[in-house]
Amino acid sequence: MADGTYTVVGDAIEDGRAQTFLEQDGEEISDAAVPADRLPEDGRHADAILAATIGDGRLIALRYLPAEEATQRSAF
Repeated sequence: MADGTYTVVGDAIEDGRAQTFLEQDGEEISDAAVPADRLPEDGRHADAILAATIGDGRLIALRYLPAEEATQRSAF
């Protein structure tokens, strides 16, 4: 995956694994199942929105975006 910042949307957490979708510029580019404990604790739920920073092909930072999540919820 190219270096940059991506939006991560949590789909579901089951059996200790989080199914996520990665987006960039509003377009889904990938999905991944990751250990749920790799997500910030407050972002371990369905529909959580997080920001992932990738550098040198590796995850550098992952942070929960509660304000972005609230905005998305109010849009529905």
